[in-house]
Amino acid sequence: MRRSGAVLVLAVIVTVVALLSQPALADAREYYPVEVAVDGSGNVYVMMGSGSSDPGIYVYAPDGALKKYYPGEEYADLAIDGAGNLYLSNIRKGQVELKPANGSPRIFWREDTPGRFIDYIAAARDGTLYVTDFNVTDNPAASVGGRILKIGPDGAIRDVIEGSPELPMTIQFKLSVSDNGTVYLADSGVSVGAIYPDGGRSSITPAGVENGRADRLVDVAAGGDGYLYVTESTGGYVLKLAPDGRVMTKWDGCGPMRFATPFGVAVDGQGRVYVTDMLNQRVVWFDGDRYRFGDDASENVAGKGLLWDYVMDAGNVTAPPIPGYPIVPPHGMPGYTFIIAIVCLCLAGLLTCLRGRI
Repeated sequence: MRRSGAVLVLAVIVTVVALLSQPALADAREYYPVEVAVDGSGNVYVMMGSGSSDPGIYVYAPDGALKKYYPGEEYADLAIDGAGNLYLSNIRKGQVELKPANGSPRIFWREDTPGRFIDYIAAARDGTLYVTDFNVTDNPAASVGGRILKIGPDGAIRDVIEGSPELPMTIQFKLSVSDNGTVYLADSGVSVGAIYPDGGRSSITPAGVENGRADRLVDVAAGGDGYLYVTESTGGYVLKLAPDGRVMTKWDGCGPMRFATPFGVAVDGQGRVYVTDMLNQRVVWFDGDRYRFGDDASENVAGKGLLWDYVMDAGNVTAPPIPGYPIVPPHGMPGYTFIIAIVCLCLAGLLTCLRGRI
């Protein structure tokens, strides 16, 4: 009887510890948002990347309610055209999938050239799609590096944009296309590349970044207001740039938290800026013209010539991707300590029964 009583006491202790302690990392559901896009109706599309408990594409209504979920971890990027059609680059199958606003899903375009793979994409308002396409050959003499494929709404290639000394396209990069047809590139460097409709090219380097440098520009979004919105992951901030590179605004965080790893960025027609803050496991939005971080706005307002007049609270965080499983904080599931406690209780009961028979 002593042995079963000791096991019972141990089970009670372990159960109490399991209920009072925080869930272990292996016991929590985690989501790492990497890409974000918004359509003309204000619906927000978020891609949960590698390492997420439920990777895939989540579609939120403007009020944050989950509308749709496309499961899958093979996607690299997403884009939305002016009609609200969703494009997904499937890197494993080497194809772009189309989820129309009205109609059945289908394959929009497929890379059939051996030794090449697709990655990031961007969509123009008229349905023209820009796809990054890379050479994976091991022979440097045969390598042509990266290029951009301009694909019409009918799925036919309209143009092939090759790298140049100004924009070598030797590493992977993310894309955005403006309303006037200018294509912008962000390749985690110190500048944003621009390819103009007339074929001209330039590098846009942020000028006037207070309290830091733009060392790693990972994403760019061309706003309808003519400005560029860029995420900088080393310093952890978002920049609003004029076309010549002048920094108009620098955002260091949103709500009560600083950005940990701002990655994807998008902007809608109302001036809202959407950012995937990957390691903070959140997607935030804020009004680009009325913004303040934390309790003290001085750090964000200083030197900008702007005055943001109210604080955005923590409510501007996306709703749970699946009912019951919030993004922030991770949802605790029954942990290993709880399982051990159940085993101990069962063992104590079994020993008690066996003891009674003996």
